[in-house]
Amino acid sequence: MLTPISYANRVDLSHRPATARSAKCLDYRKTYMTPPIVTARLPASGARLRPLALPDMIRVGRDHDGGYVLPRRLIDAADAVLALGLNDDWSFEEALVAMKAGLIIHGYDHTVGHRSFAREVAFAMARLPLGKGTISQLSERWATLKSYNRFFSAPNRHYAKKITDQPDKPLETDLNGALQQMDIDQVLIKMDIEGSEYRIIDQLVDNADRIVGACIEFHDIHPFRMVFNSAIDNLCGPFSIAHAHPNNYGKVSPDGMPDVLEITFVNRRLLCGEPFRGEVRLPALDQANDQRKPDISLLM
Repeated sequence: MLTPISYANRVDLSHRPATARSAKCLDYRKTYMTPPIVTARLPASGARLRPLALPDMIRVGRDHDGGYVLPRRLIDAADAVLALGLNDDWSFEEALVAMKAGLIIHGYDHTVGHRSFAREVAFAMARLPLGKGTISQLSERWATLKSYNRFFSAPNRHYAKKITDQPDKPLETDLNGALQQMDIDQVLIKMDIEGSEYRIIDQLVDNADRIVGACIEFHDIHPFRMVFNSAIDNLCGPFSIAHAHPNNYGKVSPDGMPDVLEITFVNRRLLCGEPFRGEVRLPALDQANDQRKPDISLLM
C-alpha cells in the first residue's frame, strides 16, 4: 500500500563546493521543501531489511539516480572500489576518489567504453547539419567522452567485460576473477548489473574477508522474491544492512515491496554493536532516482 506523506528536512548544500555536494553529511539544520513522498508498508518478510543506526551516514555521487548512501567508515576502510556496472555515470566513483587519495577504481561494464562514447559524439555531429540534433546534445556527449578518458586512466581501469557467475567467453568474468585482477585486500563494491546481481551473491559472501561493504541495486524483486530473500539472508551472515532505499523507476508490488531496491551492506567487523534505527528513510540524504516522481519511503 502506498500512502502520501511529505518531508521538509533536506540539506541545502548548493552554497558549498561541488565536492561537498557529492558527499552530503547527515545534517538536519538547513532544510528546503521537497515534493510529496509516498510510503510503502513492507510485508512481514521485509523486516530483514531494517537498517542499523549508524552515525556516519553520507551521500556520495550525483543527485538523484547515480548517488548512494553509505557509512563513511566504508570509505575509510577501503583501499579500492570495484564498480560493477557503469553506463555513462561514474560520479559515485569520482566522488570517492576525491574523498580519499590513493583509492583505486576498477570498473566493469561490457556495454560501454571509449569506442561507444566516441560513436555517440560522431552521431551527434552528423545530426547537426540535418537539423536533427543540438549543440547541447553534442556538448553532453563530448563531455562524457572526455570524462571517461580522464577518469579511467592509470591507476583506474575499465574492463569491458560482463559480470556473471559462470564465465565461458573472453568478454565475461565473475566476481572472483575481478577481485583476483584487482589484487587488493580491502575492497568496496558498487553493483548495478541489471538482475545479474543474484548470480554472484555467493561469491560476494565467500570473499567477505576482502570486502568492507557493498552498495547493491537489486532488480526484479517481485518475480524473484524468494531469490531476493535468500540473497539478503545470505549476505546478512558476514554483513549488516546500513541503508535501504527504493528506486522509484521501479514499481511497488501490491504487498508493499518495491521492485527495485538500493541496499548498502557493511562488514560486521566494522561495527560496534550499533542498534537498529526506527525509521528506514534518511530525509537529509535520500533522493528520488526519478525526480519527476515522488520518492518512496519504506515503512516497517
